[in-house]
Amino acid sequence: MKLWKRICSLVLTLGLAVSLLPAAAFAEEAKETSAVTGYAVPLEEGEAQATYTTEAPTQQQAYDRIIAMKEKYPEGMRWTNDNYYEWKGGIFAGGYGCAGFAFLLSDAAFGDLPARMTETFTYSQLKVGDILRINNDSHSVIILKISSTQVTIAEGNYNSSIHWGRTLSKEKVMQSDYVMTRYPCDHTYTTKRYEPTCCSAGYTLYTCTKCGYSYQDDYDYTIQPHTWDSGTVVTPPTETEEGTMEYRCTVCGAYSYETIPVLDPDFPFYDVPKDAWYRTAAEYVYHNGLMVGDNHCFRPKGTVTRAMVAQILYANEGKPDVSGKSPFTDVQDSGAWYYKAVVWASQNGVVSGYTNNTFRPMANITREQFAVILYAHAGKPEASASLDSYADAAKVSGWARNAMMWAVQNGIISGTPEGKLNPGGHATRAEAAVMLMKYLSK
Repeated sequence: MKLWKRICSLVLTLGLAVSLLPAAAFAEEAKETSAVTGYAVPLEEGEAQATYTTEAPTQQQAYDRIIAMKEKYPEGMRWTNDNYYEWKGGIFAGGYGCAGFAFLLSDAAFGDLPARMTETFTYSQLKVGDILRINNDSHSVIILKISSTQVTIAEGNYNSSIHWGRTLSKEKVMQSDYVMTRYPCDHTYTTKRYEPTCCSAGYTLYTCTKCGYSYQDDYDYTIQPHTWDSGTVVTPPTETEEGTMEYRCTVCGAYSYETIPVLDPDFPFYDVPKDAWYRTAAEYVYHNGLMVGDNHCFRPKGTVTRAMVAQILYANEGKPDVSGKSPFTDVQDSGAWYYKAVVWASQNGVVSGYTNNTFRPMANITREQFAVILYAHAGKPEASASLDSYADAAKVSGWARNAMMWAVQNGIISGTPEGKLNPGGHATRAEAAVMLMKYLSK
Protein backbone atom coordinates (compact mmCIF):
# COMPACT_ATOMS: atom_id res chain seq x y z
CA MET A 1 0.00 0.00 0.00
CA LYS A 2 2.85 2.38 0.81
CA LEU A 3 4.34 1.80 -2.63
CA TRP A 4 1.02 2.51 -4.35
CA LYS A 5 0.71 5.77 -2.43
CA ARG A 6 4.17 6.69 -3.61
CA ILE A 7 3.27 5.88 -7.22
CA CYS A 8 0.23 8.14 -7.03
CA SER A 9 2.15 10.90 -5.29
CA LEU A 10 4.78 11.01 -8.03
CA VAL A 11 2.34 12.77 -10.33
CA LEU A 12 1.59 15.38 -7.70
CA THR A 13 4.97 15.80 -6.03
CA LEU A 14 7.16 18.57 -7.38
CA GLY A 15 10.58 18.99 -5.84
CA LEU A 16 14.01 20.22 -6.78
CA ALA A 17 16.50 17.81 -8.31
CA VAL A 18 19.01 18.68 -5.61
CA SER A 19 22.76 18.44 -6.35
CA LEU A 20 25.54 17.76 -3.92
CA LEU A 21 26.81 21.31 -4.20
CA PRO A 22 27.09 23.23 -0.94
CA ALA A 23 23.82 24.85 0.04
CA ALA A 24 25.11 28.40 -0.64
CA ALA A 25 26.43 27.52 -4.10
CA PHE A 26 23.19 25.81 -5.02
CA ALA A 27 21.19 28.81 -3.85
CA GLU A 28 23.19 31.07 -6.19
CA GLU A 29 22.70 28.70 -9.10
CA ALA A 30 18.97 28.47 -8.40
CA LYS A 31 18.67 32.21 -9.03
CA GLU A 32 19.83 31.70 -12.61
CA THR A 33 17.84 28.59 -13.50
CA SER A 34 14.20 27.71 -13.19
CA ALA A 35 13.11 25.05 -10.71
CA VAL A 36 13.36 21.60 -12.26
CA THR A 37 11.43 18.48 -11.43
CA GLY A 38 11.08 14.95 -12.59
CA TYR A 39 8.28 12.51 -12.09
CA ALA A 40 6.91 9.22 -13.36
CA VAL A 41 3.49 8.68 -14.90
CA PRO A 42 1.44 5.78 -13.45
CA LEU A 43 0.07 3.14 -15.79
CA GLU A 44 -3.51 3.69 -16.91
CA GLU A 45 -6.05 1.33 -15.37
CA GLY A 46 -6.02 -1.95 -17.23
CA GLU A 47 -2.74 -1.14 -19.02
CA ALA A 48 -0.51 -4.21 -19.14
CA GLN A 49 2.97 -4.27 -17.68
CA ALA A 50 5.97 -5.17 -19.81
CA THR A 51 6.37 -8.76 -20.91
CA TYR A 52 9.56 -10.67 -20.15
CA THR A 53 11.24 -11.38 -23.50
CA THR A 54 14.76 -10.02 -22.94
CA GLU A 55 17.55 -12.02 -21.36
CA ALA A 56 18.91 -10.40 -18.20
CA PRO A 57 22.32 -8.77 -18.71
CA THR A 58 25.30 -9.01 -16.42
CA GLN A 59 26.20 -5.86 -14.52
CA GLN A 60 29.08 -5.23 -16.92
CA GLN A 61 26.76 -5.60 -19.90
CA ALA A 62 24.27 -3.21 -18.29
CA TYR A 63 27.07 -0.69 -17.72
CA ASP A 64 28.34 -0.97 -21.31
CA ARG A 65 24.87 -0.49 -22.75
CA ILE A 66 24.21 2.58 -20.60
CA ILE A 67 27.58 4.18 -21.33
CA ALA A 68 26.96 3.61 -25.06
CA MET A 69 24.07 6.09 -24.75
CA LYS A 70 26.48 8.83 -23.66
CA GLU A 71 27.34 9.67 -27.27
CA LYS A 72 23.71 10.42 -28.12
CA TYR A 73 22.99 12.03 -24.74
CA PRO A 74 26.23 13.82 -23.83
CA GLU A 75 27.18 15.67 -20.68
CA GLY A 76 25.41 19.03 -20.45
CA MET A 77 22.72 18.28 -23.03
CA ARG A 78 19.53 20.09 -22.11
CA TRP A 79 16.98 17.80 -20.44
CA THR A 80 14.01 19.19 -18.50
CA ASN A 81 10.47 18.29 -17.62
CA ASP A 82 9.57 18.96 -21.22
CA ASN A 83 11.33 15.70 -22.04
CA TYR A 84 9.15 12.60 -21.75
CA TYR A 85 10.08 8.96 -22.21
CA GLU A 86 7.70 5.98 -22.43
CA TRP A 87 9.11 3.18 -20.26
CA LYS A 88 9.12 -0.55 -20.92
CA GLY A 89 9.69 -1.48 -17.26
CA GLY A 90 5.99 -1.75 -16.52
CA ILE A 91 5.62 -0.11 -13.11
CA PHE A 92 5.07 3.31 -14.71
CA ALA A 93 3.84 4.21 -18.18
CA GLY A 94 6.71 6.64 -18.52
CA GLY A 95 8.32 9.67 -16.96
CA TYR A 96 9.24 13.33 -17.36
CA GLY A 97 12.55 14.97 -16.61
CA CYS A 98 14.90 12.98 -14.39
CA ALA A 99 12.50 10.01 -14.26
CA GLY A 100 12.24 9.92 -18.04
CA PHE A 101 16.04 9.94 -18.51
CA ALA A 102 16.52 7.18 -15.93
CA PHE A 103 13.86 5.12 -17.72
CA LEU A 104 15.54 5.72 -21.07
CA LEU A 105 18.91 4.42 -19.85
CA SER A 106 17.21 1.56 -18.05
CA ASP A 107 15.56 0.39 -21.28
CA ALA A 108 18.90 0.63 -23.06
CA ALA A 109 20.36 -1.79 -20.54
CA PHE A 110 17.43 -4.12 -19.94
CA GLY A 111 15.15 -3.96 -22.99
CA ASP A 112 11.68 -4.98 -21.92
CA LEU A 113 12.56 -6.81 -18.70
CA PRO A 114 9.94 -5.98 -16.04
CA ALA A 115 10.93 -3.77 -13.13
CA ARG A 116 10.47 -4.40 -9.42
CA MET A 117 10.14 -1.70 -6.79
CA THR A 118 11.04 -1.94 -3.12
CA GLU A 119 11.42 0.50 -0.23
CA THR A 120 13.39 -2.00 1.85
CA PHE A 121 16.82 -2.94 0.59
CA THR A 122 20.44 -3.33 1.67
CA TYR A 123 23.42 -1.63 0.08
CA SER A 124 24.81 -4.99 -1.02
CA GLN A 125 21.66 -5.70 -3.00
CA LEU A 126 22.14 -2.72 -5.34
CA LYS A 127 23.36 -3.34 -8.89
CA VAL A 128 24.43 -1.37 -11.94
CA GLY A 129 21.34 -0.15 -13.76
CA ASP A 130 19.13 0.11 -10.67
CA ILE A 131 17.11 3.32 -10.41
CA LEU A 132 17.14 5.24 -7.12
CA ARG A 133 14.44 7.72 -6.11
CA ILE A 134 16.12 10.29 -3.84
CA ASN A 135 15.74 13.77 -2.32
CA ASN A 136 12.41 13.14 -0.62
CA ASP A 137 10.85 11.45 -3.63
CA SER A 138 11.74 14.27 -6.05
CA HIS A 139 14.67 13.03 -8.17
CA SER A 140 15.50 9.82 -10.07
CA VAL A 141 19.02 8.61 -10.90
CA ILE A 142 20.48 5.43 -12.39
CA ILE A 143 23.49 3.62 -10.98
CA LEU A 144 26.63 3.32 -13.16
CA LYS A 145 29.16 2.00 -10.64
CA ILE A 146 29.15 0.78 -7.05
CA SER A 147 31.99 0.83 -4.52
CA SER A 148 31.98 0.06 -0.84
CA THR A 149 31.46 3.74 0.05
CA GLN A 150 29.63 5.38 -2.86
CA VAL A 151 27.81 4.92 -6.14
CA THR A 152 28.36 6.74 -9.43
CA ILE A 153 25.22 7.83 -11.22
CA ALA A 154 23.79 9.29 -14.42
CA GLU A 155 20.84 11.65 -14.29
CA GLY A 156 18.66 13.97 -16.30
CA ASN A 157 17.14 17.31 -15.35
CA TYR A 158 20.12 18.02 -13.11
CA ASN A 159 20.13 21.82 -13.35
CA SER A 160 18.04 21.35 -16.51
CA SER A 161 20.59 19.12 -18.21
CA ILE A 162 22.08 15.62 -18.44
CA HIS A 163 24.90 14.80 -16.08
CA TRP A 164 27.19 11.76 -16.00
CA GLY A 165 29.46 10.73 -13.16
CA ARG A 166 28.18 12.42 -10.01
CA THR A 167 28.63 10.30 -6.88
CA LEU A 168 26.35 9.63 -3.94
CA SER A 169 27.67 8.45 -0.60
CA LYS A 170 26.49 5.14 0.80
CA GLU A 171 24.64 7.07 3.51
CA LYS A 172 22.83 9.17 0.89
CA VAL A 173 21.95 6.08 -1.12
CA MET A 174 20.43 4.34 1.91
CA GLN A 175 18.18 7.37 2.41
CA SER A 176 16.55 6.68 -0.97
CA ASP A 177 12.77 6.59 -0.96
CA TYR A 178 12.82 3.39 -3.01
CA VAL A 179 14.79 1.48 -5.62
CA MET A 180 13.67 -0.07 -8.90
CA THR A 181 15.60 -2.97 -10.37
CA ARG A 182 15.12 -5.06 -13.49
CA TYR A 183 17.33 -7.96 -12.55
CA PRO A 184 15.19 -11.08 -12.07
CA CYS A 185 14.86 -12.22 -8.47
CA ASP A 186 15.65 -15.74 -7.28
CA HIS A 187 12.42 -15.84 -5.32
CA THR A 188 12.06 -17.40 -1.89
CA TYR A 189 8.40 -17.46 -0.92
CA THR A 190 6.45 -17.41 2.30
CA THR A 191 2.79 -18.39 2.18
CA LYS A 192 -0.34 -17.10 3.86
CA ARG A 193 -3.74 -18.71 3.45
CA TYR A 194 -6.90 -16.61 3.11
CA GLU A 195 -10.11 -18.56 3.54
CA PRO A 196 -13.13 -17.86 1.29
CA THR A 197 -15.73 -15.39 2.51
CA CYS A 198 -19.23 -14.44 1.45
CA CYS A 199 -17.81 -12.09 -1.18
CA SER A 200 -14.44 -13.46 -2.26
CA ALA A 201 -12.74 -16.73 -3.07
CA GLY A 202 -10.13 -18.20 -0.79
CA TYR A 203 -6.54 -18.29 -1.94
CA THR A 204 -2.93 -18.69 -0.89
CA LEU A 205 -0.74 -15.60 -1.09
CA TYR A 206 2.89 -16.28 -1.98
CA THR A 207 5.29 -13.44 -1.11
CA CYS A 208 8.99 -13.32 -1.92
CA THR A 209 11.06 -12.53 1.16
CA LYS A 210 13.79 -11.02 -1.01
CA CYS A 211 11.98 -8.63 -3.33
CA GLY A 212 8.41 -8.45 -2.07
CA TYR A 213 6.88 -9.83 -5.28
CA SER A 214 3.67 -11.73 -4.59
CA TYR A 215 1.05 -13.73 -6.39
CA GLN A 216 -2.12 -15.67 -5.55
CA ASP A 217 -2.85 -19.32 -6.24
CA ASP A 218 -4.78 -22.37 -4.97
CA TYR A 219 -8.18 -20.70 -5.20
CA ASP A 220 -11.19 -21.97 -3.28
CA TYR A 221 -14.45 -20.68 -4.73
CA THR A 222 -16.66 -22.06 -1.98
CA ILE A 223 -18.84 -19.10 -1.03
CA GLN A 224 -19.40 -18.77 2.70
CA PRO A 225 -22.54 -17.47 4.43
CA HIS A 226 -22.73 -13.85 5.50
CA THR A 227 -21.49 -12.82 8.95
CA TRP A 228 -24.29 -10.65 10.26
CA ASP A 229 -23.92 -8.11 13.05
CA SER A 230 -26.25 -8.05 16.04
CA GLY A 231 -28.76 -5.97 14.11
CA THR A 232 -30.33 -2.55 14.39
CA VAL A 233 -34.01 -1.90 14.99
CA VAL A 234 -35.28 0.21 12.09
CA THR A 235 -38.92 0.22 13.18
CA PRO A 236 -39.70 -0.80 16.78
CA PRO A 237 -42.67 -3.17 17.16
CA THR A 238 -45.68 -2.36 19.27
CA GLU A 239 -48.43 -4.51 20.73
CA THR A 240 -50.41 -4.01 17.51
CA GLU A 241 -47.82 -3.56 14.72
CA GLU A 242 -44.76 -5.51 13.62
CA GLY A 243 -41.32 -3.92 13.55
CA THR A 244 -38.28 -4.23 11.27
CA MET A 245 -34.74 -5.32 12.16
CA GLU A 246 -31.80 -4.51 9.87
CA TYR A 247 -28.66 -6.69 9.79
CA ARG A 248 -25.38 -5.81 8.05
CA CYS A 249 -22.72 -8.29 6.99
CA THR A 250 -19.46 -7.36 8.69
CA VAL A 251 -17.48 -8.85 5.79
CA CYS A 252 -19.11 -7.55 2.59
CA GLY A 253 -21.50 -4.87 3.82
CA ALA A 254 -24.66 -6.57 2.50
CA TYR A 255 -27.95 -5.90 4.30
CA SER A 256 -30.71 -8.23 5.42
CA TYR A 257 -34.06 -7.37 6.96
CA GLU A 258 -36.22 -9.30 9.40
CA THR A 259 -39.72 -8.74 10.68
CA ILE A 260 -40.05 -8.30 14.45
CA PRO A 261 -43.31 -9.81 15.73
CA VAL A 262 -45.78 -7.67 17.64
CA LEU A 263 -44.95 -7.38 21.31
CA ASP A 264 -46.36 -9.87 23.79
CA PRO A 265 -48.04 -7.78 26.49
CA ASP A 266 -46.93 -10.35 29.09
CA PHE A 267 -43.29 -10.29 27.92
CA PRO A 268 -42.61 -7.05 26.01
CA PHE A 269 -39.11 -7.78 24.65
CA TYR A 270 -38.57 -8.14 20.92
CA ASP A 271 -34.96 -9.38 21.18
CA VAL A 272 -35.89 -12.70 22.81
CA PRO A 273 -37.26 -15.05 20.12
CA LYS A 274 -39.92 -17.51 21.24
CA ASP A 275 -37.66 -20.42 20.30
CA ALA A 276 -34.55 -19.03 22.06
CA TRP A 277 -32.91 -21.51 24.45
CA TYR A 278 -33.16 -18.94 27.25
CA ARG A 279 -36.75 -17.73 26.53
CA THR A 280 -38.36 -19.54 29.49
CA ALA A 281 -35.64 -18.29 31.83
CA ALA A 282 -35.98 -14.72 30.58
CA GLU A 283 -39.74 -14.87 31.21
CA TYR A 284 -39.09 -16.31 34.69
CA VAL A 285 -36.71 -13.57 35.85
CA TYR A 286 -38.90 -10.87 34.30
CA HIS A 287 -42.15 -12.05 35.86
CA ASN A 288 -40.44 -12.50 39.22
CA GLY A 289 -39.02 -8.98 39.14
CA LEU A 290 -35.42 -10.17 39.12
CA MET A 291 -34.30 -8.79 35.76
CA VAL A 292 -35.84 -6.13 33.54
CA GLY A 293 -34.96 -4.59 30.20
CA ASP A 294 -35.24 -1.18 28.61
CA ASN A 295 -36.96 0.11 25.49
CA HIS A 296 -38.50 -3.33 24.94
CA CYS A 297 -35.01 -4.93 24.86
CA PHE A 298 -33.93 -7.68 27.24
CA ARG A 299 -30.39 -7.60 25.80
CA PRO A 300 -29.62 -11.31 26.22
CA LYS A 301 -26.02 -10.92 25.02
CA GLY A 302 -25.30 -8.12 27.47
CA THR A 303 -23.14 -8.66 30.53
CA VAL A 304 -24.05 -8.74 34.23
CA THR A 305 -22.13 -6.88 36.93
CA ARG A 306 -21.35 -8.12 40.42
CA ALA A 307 -23.61 -5.42 41.85
CA MET A 308 -26.49 -6.64 39.67
CA VAL A 309 -26.20 -10.19 41.01
CA ALA A 310 -26.23 -8.91 44.61
CA GLN A 311 -29.29 -6.79 43.78
CA ILE A 312 -31.10 -9.73 42.13
CA LEU A 313 -30.64 -12.01 45.15
CA TYR A 314 -31.53 -9.16 47.52
CA ALA A 315 -34.74 -8.53 45.57
CA ASN A 316 -35.54 -12.26 45.61
CA GLU A 317 -35.40 -12.11 49.43
CA GLY A 318 -37.93 -9.29 49.45
CA LYS A 319 -35.37 -6.52 50.03
CA PRO A 320 -35.19 -6.85 53.84
CA ASP A 321 -34.09 -3.95 56.02
CA VAL A 322 -30.34 -3.48 56.25
CA SER A 323 -28.34 -1.91 59.07
CA GLY A 324 -24.64 -1.39 59.50
CA LYS A 325 -22.01 -0.23 57.05
CA SER A 326 -20.41 -1.76 53.98
CA PRO A 327 -17.11 -3.54 54.68
CA PHE A 328 -15.84 -2.76 51.17
CA THR A 329 -13.78 0.33 50.44
CA ASP A 330 -15.38 0.77 47.01
CA VAL A 331 -18.97 0.46 48.26
CA GLN A 332 -19.32 3.46 50.58
CA ASP A 333 -21.98 5.58 48.89
CA SER A 334 -25.13 4.73 50.83
CA GLY A 335 -27.19 6.33 48.07
CA ALA A 336 -25.97 3.92 45.38
CA TRP A 337 -28.71 1.67 43.98
CA TYR A 338 -26.74 -1.43 44.92
CA TYR A 339 -25.51 -0.30 48.38
CA LYS A 340 -28.13 -2.10 50.52
CA ALA A 341 -27.92 -5.24 48.35
CA VAL A 342 -24.14 -5.51 48.75
CA VAL A 343 -24.32 -4.86 52.50
CA TRP A 344 -27.07 -7.51 52.85
CA ALA A 345 -25.11 -10.01 50.73
CA SER A 346 -21.95 -9.40 52.76
CA GLN A 347 -23.71 -9.72 56.13
CA ASN A 348 -25.33 -12.99 55.04
CA GLY A 349 -22.12 -14.53 53.69
CA VAL A 350 -23.29 -14.43 50.08
CA VAL A 351 -20.34 -12.31 48.92
CA SER A 352 -16.92 -11.81 50.42
CA GLY A 353 -15.15 -9.49 47.99
CA TYR A 354 -11.46 -9.43 47.15
CA THR A 355 -8.34 -9.67 49.31
CA ASN A 356 -7.76 -5.91 49.03
CA ASN A 357 -11.11 -5.32 50.73
CA THR A 358 -12.90 -4.24 47.54
CA PHE A 359 -16.08 -5.61 45.98
CA ARG A 360 -15.73 -4.18 42.44
CA PRO A 361 -19.46 -3.66 41.98
CA MET A 362 -19.25 -2.55 38.37
CA ALA A 363 -16.99 -5.41 37.22
CA ASN A 364 -18.65 -7.91 34.88
CA ILE A 365 -19.19 -11.15 36.73
CA THR A 366 -17.63 -14.37 35.44
CA ARG A 367 -19.44 -17.69 35.28
CA GLU A 368 -17.42 -19.16 38.15
CA GLN A 369 -17.94 -16.04 40.30
CA PHE A 370 -21.68 -16.33 39.69
CA ALA A 371 -21.58 -19.99 40.73
CA VAL A 372 -19.66 -19.10 43.92
CA ILE A 373 -22.26 -16.49 44.92
CA LEU A 374 -25.19 -18.83 44.29
CA TYR A 375 -23.35 -21.60 46.15
CA ALA A 376 -22.80 -19.31 49.13
CA HIS A 377 -26.46 -18.24 48.99
CA ALA A 378 -27.43 -21.92 49.12
CA GLY A 379 -25.35 -22.41 52.27
CA LYS A 380 -22.40 -24.16 50.61
CA PRO A 381 -23.83 -27.69 50.59
CA GLU A 382 -21.70 -30.75 49.84
CA ALA A 383 -20.85 -31.31 46.19
CA SER A 384 -19.55 -34.47 44.59
CA ALA A 385 -19.95 -33.97 40.85
CA SER A 386 -16.91 -34.45 38.64
CA LEU A 387 -15.82 -31.75 36.22
CA ASP A 388 -13.51 -34.04 34.27
CA SER A 389 -15.91 -34.40 31.34
CA TYR A 390 -15.42 -30.74 30.48
CA ALA A 391 -12.49 -29.86 28.22
CA ASP A 392 -11.50 -26.82 30.28
CA ALA A 393 -12.07 -28.24 33.77
CA ALA A 394 -8.47 -27.42 34.66
CA LYS A 395 -9.20 -23.71 34.15
CA VAL A 396 -11.63 -23.60 37.09
CA SER A 397 -10.06 -21.56 39.91
CA GLY A 398 -9.32 -23.44 43.13
CA TRP A 399 -11.57 -21.17 45.20
CA ALA A 400 -14.45 -21.82 42.78
CA ARG A 401 -14.07 -25.59 42.33
CA ASN A 402 -16.61 -26.72 44.96
CA ALA A 403 -19.11 -24.13 43.74
CA MET A 404 -18.72 -25.24 40.12
CA MET A 405 -19.09 -28.91 41.14
CA TRP A 406 -22.28 -28.02 43.02
CA ALA A 407 -23.61 -25.97 40.08
CA VAL A 408 -22.96 -28.82 37.62
CA GLN A 409 -24.40 -31.39 40.02
CA ASN A 410 -27.63 -29.39 40.32
CA GLY A 411 -27.93 -28.54 36.63
CA ILE A 412 -27.38 -24.84 37.24
CA ILE A 413 -24.44 -24.90 34.86
CA SER A 414 -24.46 -27.40 32.00
CA GLY A 415 -21.56 -26.18 29.89
CA THR A 416 -21.34 -24.64 26.45
CA PRO A 417 -22.23 -26.36 23.14
CA GLU A 418 -18.48 -26.99 22.76
CA GLY A 419 -18.44 -29.01 25.98
CA LYS A 420 -16.70 -26.36 28.06
CA LEU A 421 -17.44 -24.71 31.39
CA ASN A 422 -15.89 -21.39 30.34
CA PRO A 423 -15.34 -20.50 34.01
CA GLY A 424 -13.51 -17.22 33.35
CA GLY A 425 -15.93 -16.03 30.68
CA HIS A 426 -18.30 -13.22 31.51
CA ALA A 427 -21.84 -14.41 32.15
CA THR A 428 -24.34 -12.97 29.66
CA ARG A 429 -27.79 -11.85 30.71
CA ALA A 430 -29.24 -14.91 29.00
CA GLU A 431 -26.88 -17.22 30.93
CA ALA A 432 -27.59 -15.38 34.17
CA ALA A 433 -31.34 -15.77 33.64
CA VAL A 434 -30.96 -19.52 33.08
CA MET A 435 -28.71 -19.98 36.13
CA LEU A 436 -31.09 -17.99 38.34
CA MET A 437 -34.16 -19.87 37.15
CA LYS A 438 -32.53 -23.26 37.64
CA TYR A 439 -31.34 -22.29 41.12
CA LEU A 440 -34.31 -20.37 42.47
CA SER A 441 -37.01 -22.66 41.11
CA LYS A 442 -35.57 -25.79 42.74
